[in-house]
Amino acid sequence: MNGAPLGFDTTAATPSLPAWTCVTGGNDLWYSYTATNTAGLRVETCGSAYDTGLELFSGSCGALTLISCNDDACALQSALNWSPTNGTTYFIRVGGFASQTGTGTIVLIPSGISPGIPVNIVSNIAGTFLDISTTGTPLNLVDDGEVDIPTTIGNALLAAGVARVGSNGGVRFAGAGTDLGFTNAALPSAAAFNLTSQSLLPFWDDVNTVGGTVGNIYWQETGGRLVIQWEDVGFFGAASEIATFQIQVFPAGGPAFAQYLYQDVTGVRAAGGGSATIGYQAVDGTTHNQFSFNTAGAVSNGTVLSVVPLGPVGVGTSYCGPQPVNTTGSSGTLMGSGSASVAANNLSLNASSLPANQFGFFITSQTQGFTPNPGGSQGNLCLTGTIGRYVAPGQIKNAGASGAFSLALNLTQTPAGPVFVSVMSGQTWNFQAWYRDIGPMGQPWSNFTNGLSVSFVN
Repeated sequence: MNGAPLGFDTTAATPSLPAWTCVTGGNDLWYSYTATNTAGLRVETCGSAYDTGLELFSGSCGALTLISCNDDACALQSALNWSPTNGTTYFIRVGGFASQTGTGTIVLIPSGISPGIPVNIVSNIAGTFLDISTTGTPLNLVDDGEVDIPTTIGNALLAAGVARVGSNGGVRFAGAGTDLGFTNAALPSAAAFNLTSQSLLPFWDDVNTVGGTVGNIYWQETGGRLVIQWEDVGFFGAASEIATFQIQVFPAGGPAFAQYLYQDVTGVRAAGGGSATIGYQAVDGTTHNQFSFNTAGAVSNGTVLSVVPLGPVGVGTSYCGPQPVNTTGSSGTLMGSGSASVAANNLSLNASSLPANQFGFFITSQTQGFTPNPGGSQGNLCLTGTIGRYVAPGQIKNAGASGAFSLALNLTQTPAGPVFVSVMSGQTWNFQAWYRDIGPMGQPWSNFTNGLSVSFVN
């Protein structure tokens, strides 16, 4: 399976041990590979016909050691990157989210980014602006300047290693382009480092910090993510007009590949993107997503944009967020995946950015509300009325090492107080996750994710 896609079908397979750690798994298949050198490798099921899961092990049959597990890396399919030891045999297991089965392809290739992963840029995922202007490293870039920074944070789209920050509101993650032009353009554009460079562009405009004397650009790895922040930056020829925005890049398992967060972008010059390009450009020069180009009011103060895999993700609308941060330094995030179709009955709730190895569960109601710090919680309850808890056997979850848990819902068994009801087409249900946390003195804390509102259809 080295380099050539290999077809597989798990429908007639059987479940195996050990138990899965990031998905339910279900019927699975096993593959082995013996490394012939130490070059980085990537195994993926991208493009398969169902929601897959992947696990990677070393060791031997009956004495396996888990290296990594992945659920969704490329839409609803999976990918894992690792640095092998020459001569070591690795075992790869393919299964499915919530025990799904189906057909697909698996391929083993050199690791790094997958430039052809199509992405979407959405505004329905909560995020928390992490101000690093007093803790981050200042870059002091001159007009139209760029600089490389090291990063240990990466995911299936954006590789860890080196990121190149451009003063004009963008960051290159792969490719050889060195310059981010001062004149923004529609995507794809050779001026966005170049057409064979992978770029995150939260606010590509003619930004000028004059060597860090008119605002500055900072970077820091904090809260389990890479943050790059343009703080009170000026513009060429308009130094008195300032803007503040940032990029956050998440590791695998985060709420998105990356988020763009805007704190102050409504001045006369910034104009909410009136002369800026906001989007993403891939190394192939064609797999890009342009959120806006020279569009006044495209973003506003408080806007959060998320770069996510293109596919059936982001079901529902986020509300009541972001919540107060937990001990990871970020807010717990709730997303829906699958479908809002009652007939399909395949909606899943996915909570992430949670404290590792803490338990929690999902709650639901047809009525939104707001109760701050219920029962001494650090967070806010965003439901009221008849509230149901998903606490049946198998429904109380543990966040594990990845700080995330998921639940595939059965819409015919929706908790509504002490009873169970069926969700009907035309109804709107609201969801939240409650989870345990540990305070600074070891005391038990709790918190909530954002709320998620889902309007169901036939």
